Amino acid sequence: MRKNFGDNKIVMKKELTPQEWHKKYKKTMGWIGNMLCPAYFFGNEIPNETKFIVANHLQFFDPILYIAHMDSYMRFVTKKETGKMPLINRWLNDLGAIPIDREKNGGDLVAVKAILRSIKNGDDIMIFPEGTRNKTGTTDIQPLKEGTALFAVKTGAMVLPIMIYKKHKVFCRNYLYVGKPFDYKEFQGRKLDAETISEANDILFNKMVEAKAFMDAYMADGGAKKLKKLYKEQKKIHK
Repeated sequence: MRKNFGDNKIVMKKELTPQEWHKKYKKTMGWIGNMLCPAYFFGNEIPNETKFIVANHLQFFDPILYIAHMDSYMRFVTKKETGKMPLINRWLNDLGAIPIDREKNGGDLVAVKAILRSIKNGDDIMIFPEGTRNKTGTTDIQPLKEGTALFAVKTGAMVLPIMIYKKHKVFCRNYLYVGKPFDYKEFQGRKLDAETISEANDILFNKMVEAKAFMDAYMADGGAKKLKKLYKEQKKIHK
């Protein structure tokens, strides 16, 4: 709701949903992202089922790459500190991102409930299990926070690893590998104690390492040329 200056009329302004904001941002970020950070996706099909999308985290602007190159809406889980920048904060709010306070004693229950509610409502959740950007100078998967595995076990939702090949450089093509989806059905009914959560977290870590290893091997074996040829052939088909 807003009031026009110069008169007393109150104009009702429709608030966009996060899904509607996603479509709106994708029109601009999609064009900008494709121009500044072009990327090829390869690997497995992205399933339609509600899922946790788990990714390695190399740079601050990784989320923009996903919005630019993925069609479906997803809610990002971000650390609370990310929202301190006004423009980023507005963007995250519009997209329904879930800020999580990692310093809260006993965990951030508000964020936990929001994540569980989102999965129940059918929204995909994009989360970076490493918890922060990789600052080691390598692209190796870093130790994971246990929250992601806990959420996946608790909800029974599918988990889909997607790996970014390298740090982005403006106008240079990057590559994103879609790994094999998996779930934690064998954990259903088990007590969620420290041992169970640690075991689930180890599985997640190994799945991400496995996806990254496949991606690295494919790229080392002329993957860039293969994907360029594949994408050219697909363009001809869709013309």
